[in-house]
Amino acid sequence: MIYFILFVMSWVNIVAQTEREPVQEKQIWAIKPTSTKVLADKVDGEWFSMRPPKQYRRVELDTTAYKEAGINVAAWSKDSGFSIKPSISVMFLPPSTVQANNDKEFFEGLLKSLTARWPETIGKGIKKGNWNGRVAHRMEFEASGEEDKIMGVAYAIISPTGTFVVSAIHPNNSPEDREAFKVVEQAVLSCKRN
Repeated sequence: MIYFILFVMSWVNIVAQTEREPVQEKQIWAIKPTSTKVLADKVDGEWFSMRPPKQYRRVELDTTAYKEAGINVAAWSKDSGFSIKPSISVMFLPPSTVQANNDKEFFEGLLKSLTARWPETIGKGIKKGNWNGRVAHRMEFEASGEEDKIMGVAYAIISPTGTFVVSAIHPNNSPEDREAFKVVEQAVLSCKRN
């Protein structure tokens, strides 16, 4: 599943470029100070840092194809007993060679790709704000298929030097899942590009 999300994110980058749409009110997305007790110690990678949720483990990925394409990728996951494991993906994609009309197309491509796996995928709007001191975009989504029901979020800093994307998915079967997803999103918010 993580490979699917990573593939989707790298494909979506082909149509991404810098922001173009006006903003009504700029939001600030940041980790809540109270979240530190549910997050593990900071992990420093060569190109990013993050505080994953406790009980999440880094996924060993075969990154050969990604590295050949100039893509950096990392992922964390937790066993959940569901067919879809809660997971977080971190990616840095090189500058796009095919330009899109606007950032909205980046997330539309993500939704389209998710629809291939989950026919009923709904995006909850793209918001623009400030994430770790940089202009960023955020989109929540929900998806369901015959057996799976998930919720997710993606944060993206899209710039001429490349696209930094952190996304998360989580099963969405109960109120407890929605509460657990709040912790996962705090880990996403803790992620920074080095």
